Amino acid sequence: MNSLIEFPASIYVERFKRVKDLMAEDRIDGLFLTSDENVFYFSGVRFFSPGVSYTRPSFLLLPGDSDPILLVHENHLTHARLSSWIRDVRGYSEMNAAPIDSITQMFRDAGVIDGRIASELGYEQRINMPYNAFRKIERSLRNEFVDGSSIIWRVRMKKDQEEIESIRTACEILGRAYRETFEKLEPGMSELEVASSIKSAICRFGGERPSFLVLNVANDLGDHQAERDVSPHTLALMTRPPTGRRLRTGDLIWIDSGAVYRGYNCDFSRIFILGRLSERQRKMYRLVKQLTRDCISFIRPGIKCSEIVKFCNNWFKNAGLSISFEHGRIGHGVGLLVTEPPHIGIYDDTIIEPGMVLTIEPGIVTDYGTFHLEENIVVKDSGEPEIISPLEDYLSGEQ
Repeated sequence: MNSLIEFPASIYVERFKRVKDLMAEDRIDGLFLTSDENVFYFSGVRFFSPGVSYTRPSFLLLPGDSDPILLVHENHLTHARLSSWIRDVRGYSEMNAAPIDSITQMFRDAGVIDGRIASELGYEQRINMPYNAFRKIERSLRNEFVDGSSIIWRVRMKKDQEEIESIRTACEILGRAYRETFEKLEPGMSELEVASSIKSAICRFGGERPSFLVLNVANDLGDHQAERDVSPHTLALMTRPPTGRRLRTGDLIWIDSGAVYRGYNCDFSRIFILGRLSERQRKMYRLVKQLTRDCISFIRPGIKCSEIVKFCNNWFKNAGLSISFEHGRIGHGVGLLVTEPPHIGIYDDTIIEPGMVLTIEPGIVTDYGTFHLEENIVVKDSGEPEIISPLEDYLSGEQ
């Protein structure tokens, strides 16, 4: 009995079917997976570890014409057998080297010893083993290894209902953590104390852990008043970690964070003011809030990611402004990773499809505040997307 399986077995069977159909289209005989996210997605097996660990990796082979085989370290073998739908779950004992012999045996038993094998060799994918070990596997087999990133992302970009509900719950958890923390903010608290409050609340409210947290603080009062509308310096500090700096009256606090639930991430930002907004802060906040909502309303199945960016850029142009988030995109996919394809970028012509979970995050960074209200959305079969990040407003009088 698979007593630890994360989702119903039928979910994984359907994923395997989808990926086999794509392999057949591309004349691929098998998919060899090593990253924690891909192994979990297709097998149901994941292990909790303290941060990133390269010890005891797992290996998954999805053949086009036979049953999948999962190879894990013997320390994880019982756990893997209890949490996977896959029947052939094997163990290996090596700790100081990749289990080359066990991996090559997987290929022989699956009947793909001389076939075309796709693996994590391309776009936003990584092989979870040393390069030299992968080359040794190539030399040990007669297979042709090719890039499988397109196949992987074509399956993972469209979320099934279990994934959507996990991300929705992660959003609810982070929203509660924001609310609790913002209600107790006061001058004198340090940025580190603010971050600690959000992180601990995520775990108390049912999250596995925070996935990340960055913040930015600006002030538009008295001696702290800013003079420029767009600040490269402030923009450069957007992704800095919290510090021991103490909050002051008039601080506009922008926080971007994520929570993890059942292995799935959310990712959205919110703003809080210690005191009252200045007039230009209020104007910029309302402008970016409206822009974000309009961008979301524009999205429909069948349009390209790049078309969303063009809409956003035209919106800014008509408002007499230019976007100051010069990071190459105004949104992205979210799922097992905080950021994953597709990119809401001018360079990405991926077609928007129902079931995609995306972030939408146009914004403007100034010396008097970071105005960025990222939302998480689910693309529906028709009509506007559903916003699943809590639509709470933490600025007084800005409901």
